[in-house]
Amino acid sequence: MKIILSAIMFILLPASVFAEEIGLEESVTLALAKNETIEGAKASYEQSKYQLSAARRAAGLQISWSAGAKKIGGSYYRSNRAAYNPGSYSIFSDSYIKTSDPYANEFSNNITAQFPLYTGGLIEGRIKSAEFQSKAAKINVEKNRQQIRFETERAYYNLLQRETLMKIAENASKTAQEKLRVIQIQYEEGDVPKSDVLQMNVQIASYNQELTSAKGNYEEALYQLARLIGKEGENFTLKDKLEYEPFPYTLQEAESFAMENRPDKIISEYNVKSAKAAVDAAKAGYKPKINATYTRSITDNRPFLRDGRTETWAAGLDMSWSVFDNAVTKANVDAAKADVKRVEAQKVNVEKNLLLETRSAYAQMKAAEANVLSSKIAVEQAKESYEIFSVRYEEGVDNLLSVTTAQERLIRAETNHSTALYNFNLYKSQLKRAMGVPIN
Repeated sequence: MKIILSAIMFILLPASVFAEEIGLEESVTLALAKNETIEGAKASYEQSKYQLSAARRAAGLQISWSAGAKKIGGSYYRSNRAAYNPGSYSIFSDSYIKTSDPYANEFSNNITAQFPLYTGGLIEGRIKSAEFQSKAAKINVEKNRQQIRFETERAYYNLLQRETLMKIAENASKTAQEKLRVIQIQYEEGDVPKSDVLQMNVQIASYNQELTSAKGNYEEALYQLARLIGKEGENFTLKDKLEYEPFPYTLQEAESFAMENRPDKIISEYNVKSAKAAVDAAKAGYKPKINATYTRSITDNRPFLRDGRTETWAAGLDMSWSVFDNAVTKANVDAAKADVKRVEAQKVNVEKNLLLETRSAYAQMKAAEANVLSSKIAVEQAKESYEIFSVRYEEGVDNLLSVTTAQERLIRAETNHSTALYNFNLYKSQLKRAMGVPIN
């Protein structure tokens, strides 16, 4: 019997009892682990590392092999002979005489080893450019992680806000229904008019509509967070609450931190350095190239035959210098210099924007902080006012309108306080992103 009762109680328990509780930090961790944007940034970083490896390996030994198979024809020379026809004109005829009978077939193999000794800064410039691009790609991963952290915190705070508003609406409807029960008793005893009953019914209908809208908003916010943290279709509740915790930095400290740590700024600096290295690589077209080379050639009339083949080898230095390239190098250098100007302008723009974002988020956070403190006092006063008018109405010294008006003020005060807490936490999270606060 006890087992049956336990099973029945288990079935009747609300689903929220078995729901998983998820905190803010845990939500961020889940979002960072299951985000396609971050995975794409990581792939770009891996690509940049391979590109850097390719640039570095271009400075090392390279060995190439080539082979060929040819059909060789004979050698001839041309002989002109003249024939004379009296009274007419001369007739010339040609003949071809075979002078040699070389191999009908030729098979060749060539192996070349080359090591660059001097490239005029071409390889060095490309390596530096690739190094800075790889560093920028690595910072871009952190930038995307910080963006996902902000989006997750925003979704988490939004769900907390919607949950709070839903509870306010539930409490308002429940309080109004309890008030209606008391008014109904008083009406039946003849202490209050029927208009009070009707007025309270209208008020309850309004509260129920607001509750329905609040539940819909809550479900929407729940889906948004679930999508970010990979919990679609799962039952979970939030562990944390909307709370007030002062931000420990002044505006000047926040701006200094942003100038040193904001990923966008660091990436822009690497882009400038990479572009300048590309200028050095382009200027290599003005300079000579020197390579150490070794070549071995094998020729025979049959493949894979060792006897009778011809072998030659050569080792030494090769130098090439483009004396005139129709100003191609100059055009490449000018293009690289223009790219430097472009990324330098982007760097200045990034610095301006990050300062603007930091100041804006800080100002909005401080305004929300002031609202948190003032709205908290307003809630306490609204509660006290509602209790006073409720007692006065029950004692018959005031009307129902005063009670409903006091309740509306209480609901508005609680909503304002919840909104102020939401805005404060949201702008604080936005400020962290503007400052470039690292994930770890």
